[in-house]
Amino acid sequence: MGSTTLELLTFAVVFAAVCIGLTTFIRKASSPATPAVKRRSTLVPVQRYSPAIDVMMEYRDVRAFRTLRRVRISQALRNRAGRLYLLGFYEAATKPRTFRLDRVICFASLDGEVLDTRRFVLERLGLPAETSGAGPASRFPSIGRGRAA
Repeated sequence: MGSTTLELLTFAVVFAAVCIGLTTFIRKASSPATPAVKRRSTLVPVQRYSPAIDVMMEYRDVRAFRTLRRVRISQALRNRAGRLYLLGFYEAATKPRTFRLDRVICFASLDGEVLDTRRFVLERLGLPAETSGAGPASRFPSIGRGRAA
């Protein structure tokens, strides 16, 4: 075999290996968010709401950005650590979204009346007092503080 043939053969083998590795990397990178799927699969239903509860909700996301959303709550969920989440749709969502209950600043009726957050969680959502904030009240700052109707 000549050196040119050997170089071509080496190039072909290396090229094939790089293509296989790149294809594997692209598949893993473009696959659905595996951690989110695993996280979501650990959420266990606590309460289902039929019909769903329509409410306005001021919500603080992970970056502390506040939004006011009209949400149709269909379930309350709990993770393994005991933290509560609300599952529901809002106008901008094309699929259900989960909202951490301890990030809810306040709830309001659809006509704009601000609701007592603690009372709403306990009475309307039917979540027991000891689980309304997934632990101590300090982990759910809006329960029991201000903003009463």
